[in-house]
Amino acid sequence: MENGLFEVPGDGHEMLCFDLAWVAIEDARGQRSLAHSAGVEMPGVAVSAAKASCFSKTAGSEVARVANQSPSSDPVDPQDPHTYLTNGLCSREELLLSALRIALGQMKCKSTASGGGGM
Repeated sequence: MENGLFEVPGDGHEMLCFDLAWVAIEDARGQRSLAHSAGVEMPGVAVSAAKASCFSKTAGSEVARVANQSPSSDPVDPQDPHTYLTNGLCSREELLLSALRIALGQMKCKSTASGGGGM
């Protein structure tokens, strides 16, 4: 698994930055499957802070630092800002498990197809 920030053009000239993970699995025969998670948009200020530190701190740690300054906020985990950024709807774990299920399903489909029972 590898997480990363991916920039995509937004409105006008601004770039939006999404955090997503790539999952790679391999079976005993060497058959591989890849899938990526859904991307969660990271606030531009958090991405800028991470870049300014040459990524010695992460965008997620900056999201947590800012969010945790609010006394009315539940603590934000710097390893899982996704829960906070999706208002509690999607944790990092859920995103990773979804990508893993997709990769596994694709691998099983390929395996079935090569055995004559699938696509």
